[in-house]
Amino acid sequence: DTSKGTENIIFYKGRGHKLGEVTFHFNEKDYLEPWRIESDDSRLTLDFNPILNRHSKVNLLIFASVQNQVFGTFDGEAVLDDGTEIRVKNIMGFAEKVSNRW
Repeated sequence: DTSKGTENIIFYKGRGHKLGEVTFHFNEKDYLEPWRIESDDSRLTLDFNPILNRHSKVNLLIFASVQNQVFGTFDGEAVLDDGTEIRVKNIMGFAEKVSNRW
């Protein structure tokens, strides 16, 4: 439940713009294939072009962690609360898929 969280938010010029539910479309068998990131309110559409996957896997019975922290560039559009469209091109960043147990 991210209704009160800030996981799906755009910060622009010091102000937060809360998005709807954001879905990451990617191939879990190959994290270096291109990703598509979209919000259910159509305010975010991004293509993510991976460059490097920082992968780690630890399994110590009661503690386990599988991490794929993928670095790359983002291209696409975001719409702020007032309707202003922001375009991004070749912006460096990362996306990740992490599973922890302890």
